Amino acid sequence: MSMNGHENGSLNSLALAAPTPMQSRWTVLSALLGFACLGIAIALASMSIPTPATERMSVTEPIAIEAASRFGAHGFFVKLPQPSPEGSRLIENGWVLDPPDNGDAPRQCGHRIRVNGTSLTDAHRPHQAIGNADHGAYSIWGTSINAGGVYFSLPEGADALSSLEIEWQLTRVTQRMPAQPATYAVVAIIGWALGDHQRPGDQRRRLARPAGLDGQAAQIDIISLQHHLLDGGGLDGLRSHRQHRL
Repeated sequence: MSMNGHENGSLNSLALAAPTPMQSRWTVLSALLGFACLGIAIALASMSIPTPATERMSVTEPIAIEAASRFGAHGFFVKLPQPSPEGSRLIENGWVLDPPDNGDAPRQCGHRIRVNGTSLTDAHRPHQAIGNADHGAYSIWGTSINAGGVYFSLPEGADALSSLEIEWQLTRVTQRMPAQPATYAVVAIIGWALGDHQRPGDQRRRLARPAGLDGQAAQIDIISLQHHLLDGGGLDGLRSHRQHRL
């Protein structure tokens, strides 16, 4: 058994295959950067989930004063009207009317009342107080819009009811998507960090020895005759050699 000189070359190639400290640091830095960008991308992706957004609007409609009846010494009562065609179209498009006040939620209604052109500001008042003493007070009460009514009193200084309007308050909840360019930018950064910009760790400046090319820790020739037979072969001059920088 003979030990060929390739063994020393094989050990050299193994030494050359080990990454340098600079390459190791670069690999760790690239991995950390990639994971950091991935975390940012995940965070932005979670922000991209549609979030509910509440919209509010109001529609003012007249109420026939002939439908109002006296309530107490100073107040009036009128049944809530049905929304006009405009209000009905809004409801069909996802808008929802505020519910009236009731025993469980005595201050939930947002609708407003205008009497003689004046918007009443004293809302959610007790009905007895509206009918007997308070001026410019009102309460929209009932189990639903269809089964509700308005208790109100005249504004200060008014002695007759000349006009009556209701300002419906409507709400619509929509799903909004946040802007996406930031997410795309982070994805591009991840591609940069994990792509071709990191230095390959398996490429060296010097040529690997025969054993290194064969994937062996060392090359031991059992029969050394083949190297003597092939030494200086005619085809050997046609191949590329080290001086060709390959």
